[in-house]
Amino acid sequence: MKQAVLFIIALSLWTPLISKAAGISVSPSRLNFELSAGAFASQNITVENLTAEPVIFRLYADEFGDELVLQPDDFRMEVGEKRKVKIIARPKTAGLKATNLSIVAQDLDRRQFNVLTGVKIPLTLKVSAAPAVPWNKLAVIVPLLLIVAIITAVLIRRRRRRWYEKLGDSIDLLRHHRKNWWRKLFD
Repeated sequence: MKQAVLFIIALSLWTPLISKAAGISVSPSRLNFELSAGAFASQNITVENLTAEPVIFRLYADEFGDELVLQPDDFRMEVGEKRKVKIIARPKTAGLKATNLSIVAQDLDRRQFNVLTGVKIPLTLKVSAAPAVPWNKLAVIVPLLLIVAIITAVLIRRRRRRWYEKLGDSIDLLRHHRKNWWRKLFD
């Protein structure tokens, strides 16, 4: 019996030396987005490698992956390094949505058995219905200004007389040499 107890104690002391796990620190511990459908919003999280070895991190959303973008979603970090990750929410429909943002770390040394370590951050999307957009003032004003500008340009052009018309009938140097546009069609 004494030998079995000693064996269990030795095994428990030996186990931490054999199995390695990556340490992760993530802040903030929760993400909340409030926006309207069709709009987008972004927030940043900070991921830190707490282990004594370089680690590969992979990030993904458990659900609503098509509405959440993670930049970057796969990266390597050295010992004690911190990295900001941008989360962009682009919800398509209104409603209250909840999921987890999973952050998984894996040791680079593949020769030994290593355990994947991970963290899940709760993420909430409060999506309101997109407001009914009345006529956008800019979409109405710009075409109206263009129409007014075109009409003004046409009126100014018509009003402006050519230099030889200002001379009157006293000198008609070029008028009799010019052909009218309709005569050019038949010549």
